[in-house]
Amino acid sequence: MNGLRTQPARIEAARASANTVSGLIRVAKNRPGIHTLSMLEFLANLVRPKQKEPLPARTDPFFGPMVYFPAARLWSGKTMFPSRPSRDGEIEIEILIDTGETGPAESHRAFFETALARWPDIEISIGEILFPPIKKWAKRDYDENNPWAYFALCGIRLPSLETTPVEWAVSFWCPSVRHHFDVQMLDWKATGLDISRK
Repeated sequence: MNGLRTQPARIEAARASANTVSGLIRVAKNRPGIHTLSMLEFLANLVRPKQKEPLPARTDPFFGPMVYFPAARLWSGKTMFPSRPSRDGEIEIEILIDTGETGPAESHRAFFETALARWPDIEISIGEILFPPIKKWAKRDYDENNPWAYFALCGIRLPSLETTPVEWAVSFWCPSVRHHFDVQMLDWKATGLDISRK
C-alpha cells in the first residue's frame, strides 16, 4: 500500500491499546480512488508502542462503549446490526465515527437508524458493485442465487455529517478469498469499491 504498512510491533501495540477494534476495516476517504489504509494500520499510526495513558472512552446512549483517537478525531466501537440471511438476528460490527472529542451527535444516531431502515435498498446498490469481482474469482463455483453467502458485514464508517451529500463506507470480509471489500457510499448509493488483502 504505497509503502505505508506499519511494523508488526506497532500493530500489536495498537491491538493492546485499542481492544475495541477487532476487525480490519479500511479507512474510506472522501472520494473513491483515494489511497486508503486498513483501520488497524490507521490506528497503529496513532498509538505509540509504549503509550501509558489510556485513550479517552465513553458510552454512547445509542452506539454503546467507544474509544476516542484524538489525533484522528475518530471514535471507534461496536454495535449490533441485522444479520443475514434472516433478519430476525443480529451480528456485532465495528462502528467508526469521524467527529470531535464531544463524541457522536444525534445526527450520527439518526443517520445510522435511517441506514438500518433503508438497508434492503442499500444492499441492492452495494451488491451491484460487490458481486462482479467475486463472480470472477469464484468462476464456476459462484452461486447466482446467494451471492451474499461470500461476504460478512464487518463495519461501517460514518463521517462528520457536516456536508452533503454524505460520503460514508461499508466494509465486508470475504473468507473464501481472504480479502476485505470496502464499499464507498454517497448518501444511499454505492459509488466505489476498494479491495485489499487481510
